[in-house]
Amino acid sequence: MAELDEPCVYPDSDDMILDLLKLEAATVFNGHSLANLSIDKYYDHLCCGLVYKLRTMVPAENVKEETHTVSVEYPDGWWNAFKDEYVPEWILRDFPVKYATKKETVTFTAYNMYPKFPEVYPECENGRQIIIKHVK
Repeated sequence: MAELDEPCVYPDSDDMILDLLKLEAATVFNGHSLANLSIDKYYDHLCCGLVYKLRTMVPAENVKEETHTVSVEYPDGWWNAFKDEYVPEWILRDFPVKYATKKETVTFTAYNMYPKFPEVYPECENGRQIIIKHVK
């Protein structure tokens, strides 16, 4: 882990007027979410700051799942990217840019979360399902 007093890179400027802003983050953990809470902290060199990562588990019902296929077309290699950006149109008529296509399938899942659900049983701590049966 890096030292907290490492120098950070700031924008080049001769005269700057800076305001001090108060930053605050708050969240509530109660019941089972507090029992399953894990906290990680590390120094982020890109942001020049300390990062706290809080993780917990919340009972949730899988409501809806959608799958989409996304297709992206891009120049095939650095030479075709160069031609696409810099070569005049009259040369491209004889030597056209070759493109590659990449398809990805993405799945989105919507959940109903129940953060105030009674305490989760120990066998459910690793992400297993909680089954609720209503008997009349």
